[in-house]
Amino acid sequence: MPILDRHTWSSTLWFIARGMSLEAQAWADADVVLIDRPVSDALGYYEAALESRGEQPDPANMRQLEQMVADHSRHYDLVLRTVLDPTIPLDRSKPRGTDLAFRALADRHVAKVHDRLGIAHDILPADGHNRALVETMAFIQGRLDGVERDEEALP
Repeated sequence: MPILDRHTWSSTLWFIARGMSLEAQAWADADVVLIDRPVSDALGYYEAALESRGEQPDPANMRQLEQMVADHSRHYDLVLRTVLDPTIPLDRSKPRGTDLAFRALADRHVAKVHDRLGIAHDILPADGHNRALVETMAFIQGRLDGVERDEEALP
């Protein structure tokens, strides 16, 4: 399966469809579902791969992917988007790409996807793990207690 800078329309379609399927399966059996990589990430990585190769997407294929991501993302209640900090070294204990320029390109494209498709998200600095935990737990507890999120109150 082509990934990272080799992403194709079909690999991106697979990642989006697979993510949607796994999320829907989890939603059927849980009050709370935490997702590490929302479907919007796959689209951002695809766009980064296209730019890195100097290619243009097929407009019809891109519209399809964008529509899938936009429609599905409206079901997310809380999205935290970590901003890449290039000074933090890669965790070499996990298999992943080591191209730092592509990492930065993907980070920019994921942000563009969120903005372009109107996916509400909070920005989280790369060292903001504690804040993410506190914010996520408070959000979950509020939802379980029946409290709606006040979008106007967000930083």
